[in-house]
Amino acid sequence: MPKKIVHYQSLTQEFAATKDWKRVDLPDGYRYVRTNPFYRAWSWFLYYVVAIPLAFLVLKIGTLYRVKGKKKLRAVRKKGGLFLYMNHTAILADVTIPLVSIGFPKRVRIICNREAVSKPVIRSIVSCLAGLPLPGEDVRQGKDFMEAIEHYVGKGEDILVFPEAHIWPRCTFIRPFAPHAFVYPARMGRPVLAAVTTYKRRKVLRFLPPTPVIHLGGPFLPDMSLPLSERTRLLEEEVRSFMEEKAASLDNYESIEYVPMEKISEASSSTSCSGDPIIETTTRRPESK
Repeated sequence: MPKKIVHYQSLTQEFAATKDWKRVDLPDGYRYVRTNPFYRAWSWFLYYVVAIPLAFLVLKIGTLYRVKGKKKLRAVRKKGGLFLYMNHTAILADVTIPLVSIGFPKRVRIICNREAVSKPVIRSIVSCLAGLPLPGEDVRQGKDFMEAIEHYVGKGEDILVFPEAHIWPRCTFIRPFAPHAFVYPARMGRPVLAAVTTYKRRKVLRFLPPTPVIHLGGPFLPDMSLPLSERTRLLEEEVRSFMEEKAASLDNYESIEYVPMEKISEASSSTSCSGDPIIETTTRRPESK
C-alpha cells in the first residue's frame, strides 16, 4: 500500500478519533469497583459473550495478527495479576489483542484517558468492559482508582497500560512515556510484561495494511529494596529498553512515516479555527523489497 506521511508538532500529539472529545471530570462518586450482582452479571455477559467472541473474529479475519513470547506468561500467571505495558499504535487492535490472546480467560483491565468516558453512554460501556479511566484532581477519586487497581490485581486480573498515552496509528518508534506511568507495579511489587507491536509487510494483498506482530518481553520485577522513585525509574528504563530494541527491528515495516513539522506557515495557523494541531498528510509509494 502507498506510504502515508504525517507531519506532527509534538510527540504528545493525539491522532485518535477521540482527540476532538472534550476531557471532562468523572462524576462525583464514580465507582471503579462494582458490587451490585445484577451489574456484575451484565458486565460478565458483555465481556465474555459479546466482546471476546466478536474481538476474536474481527482480529483473526481482519488483521491476521501474531503474538510472540507467550511462554513468558506461564512463569508469572500462577502468581496473580500482572501489569502489561504496550506501545499505542492502533485504536482497536491494541485493546482487543490483549483481551483475546494475552489475558484470557482472566479479564484485562485497561487504564484509559477520561476522553474515553466523556459521553455517558460510552462511559457505561467502557466501565462494563473493564475500562479504568484516570482520575482527575479529586483526591478521593485518586484513592479509589489505586484501590481498584490493587483489588483487580489481587483477583488475578491483568492491568493494561499504554505509557505513551496517545495513539499514533502504525507508528514504528517508541515515544516518550507519561510521567508516573510505572508507579503502579513499583508500588505494589507486581511483575511487568512489555508488549511491543511491530508491523510486517504482507506478501500478498499488499494494498492492505501490514500485519501486526506483538512481541512479549519480561517479566520485569521492581526492586522493592529501593525507594519508590528509584525502583519506578529503573523499571521504566528496563521496559523502554526492550520496547526500543524490538521497535528498531528491520522487520518493523513503516507504512506511515511520522515527520516533525519544523515550521508552520502563518497562513496555515490562521485556518485552524478550532485550535487543533495542523496535520499535513501526503502519500508515496514504498520502496520495493
